[in-house]
Amino acid sequence: MKSNPGMEFVFLAAVWGGSFLFMRVAAPSFGPFALMLVRCGVATIVLVPIAWLLARSQGRPATASPAGTWWRIGLSGVLNSALPFLCFGYAALYLPAGVSSLFNATTPIFGALIAWLWLNDRPTVWRAAGLALGLAGVAVISFGRIQAGGAAVGWAVLVLLGGPLCYGIAGSYTRRYLSGVDTARVAAGSQVGAALFLLLPGLLTWPETAPRLSAWGHALALGVVSTGFAYLVFFRL
Repeated sequence: MKSNPGMEFVFLAAVWGGSFLFMRVAAPSFGPFALMLVRCGVATIVLVPIAWLLARSQGRPATASPAGTWWRIGLSGVLNSALPFLCFGYAALYLPAGVSSLFNATTPIFGALIAWLWLNDRPTVWRAAGLALGLAGVAVISFGRIQAGGAAVGWAVLVLLGGPLCYGIAGSYTRRYLSGVDTARVAAGSQVGAALFLLLPGLLTWPETAPRLSAWGHALALGVVSTGFAYLVFFRL
């Protein structure tokens, strides 16, 4: 089936925008570590069979990969999922979903700066102007809400910005080390790496009170839609 990049970008914008609402509902019941363990674990359950089936349909071994590639895929999961998800999960305890999603819009700015420094991908004048305009928009819209929130909100914003920073690093990392690697394999392997990274802290901080059914529903939506299906599209793009 022929891909449509424009529609895929719209899909990602919708499911990743919605993910901040899911996290805002589920984070108080789970806590950041446990919630993101569920998110990455569910995404792993979704993506590994898909990667296996696609490999079989193409007549190649599902686990075949050049030496060292699986470690790089696993590390991409830490950079592109585990760490930024934790930042967003912590921020969801203190910030409205709309504010968190606004700050996520700084991802292209971090991505462009890191690609310039790491990959020597110098932004054009028009690209730099667009990024600056986007940053100004985020600052104007969110300034009043942050100013009224106190110290806890200020710390939450600083942690929140770690998410886009990780995404920016992960984007250049993927281009540098994983270009040409099968999309489904990268998507599935990255979630395996993220889930393993989160396994111990997620279990150690698992909530003593069972999360509410609505929190479980939002956590499952995070794993299936906002991570599993979304990352298949993301790595292809």
